[in-house]
Amino acid sequence: MKKKQINAIFSDYDGTLCSTTSVRGGISLVDTIPQELEQILFRISKRIPICIISSKDFVFLHKRTRFANIFSCVLGMETIIHNSHYSNNNEINNSCIKRQDLIANSHSLMDNSKLLHNIVEILQTHNHKDIIIEEKYTSNREILIGLTIDYRHLEDWQSFKENKEPMLRETIQRSINTNLASNISSKNRPFIQVYSSHPFLDVYGVECNKGLAFDSILLHLEEKVGGANVMYLGDSENDNPAFRKSDISIGIRSDIRLNPILDCKYMLDFNQLPLFLRGLIDNDFIFSENLLPNQADQMKN
Repeated sequence: MKKKQINAIFSDYDGTLCSTTSVRGGISLVDTIPQELEQILFRISKRIPICIISSKDFVFLHKRTRFANIFSCVLGMETIIHNSHYSNNNEINNSCIKRQDLIANSHSLMDNSKLLHNIVEILQTHNHKDIIIEEKYTSNREILIGLTIDYRHLEDWQSFKENKEPMLRETIQRSINTNLASNISSKNRPFIQVYSSHPFLDVYGVECNKGLAFDSILLHLEEKVGGANVMYLGDSENDNPAFRKSDISIGIRSDIRLNPILDCKYMLDFNQLPLFLRGLIDNDFIFSENLLPNQADQMKN
């Protein structure tokens, strides 16, 4: 492969910059980027844009990825132009947010927010003790736009995925169908994002995916970097639309229990990512397969 100048890095967060083995709601709570990797990302962001495309909301991402120039939050439902900063102040204010854009009008999102709140109530009423419900809001905390039904904290979450997740999906879909107005277009309907091997499922207020998020960020970057050569880093099936749009696509393995089918050109283990990114910096952001650790074994045929 020819060498290619990288002008921007787009990256997923959970499972890519932060290991999927992180536990939420249990004894351990490790959901931040390792310090060595964070320092490298700050170095990179001073030279080229780093943009986060995540299913997490801005409140979650802001305090964990302060180096980011742009956030596309909740699978692209909200895009935020951000002033990167070192401050540990987690308060969100005008000094760190330049601009905010929503994928749909606020009225549609407000209507479907009621459906999402109803789903939370139903799941809580059914007393699903095995799951953690993560609610995702717009950056102003006014509109609920997504949910994650998370069970990665379970010791045997593979069994839960096979036996109980289908019933959860059925309950959620039934709630959506019962409460949804019949005249709503398909793109404005809530939908469920499922994963082949990851221990969670997502519910979003309107149609969205990381391909749309990728395009939205690229529009904001065009004036700054021109015809950008974009590298994308991700770890799950919902990253595939972004992998397909990127110039360099690299899948990250952070949990040996997971084996998703990824539409990426290259693969790296999570612990190899810092070494690779340092090499990219030293090579003035000119990508070469030789920068990949053990590249002969990592390249996909």
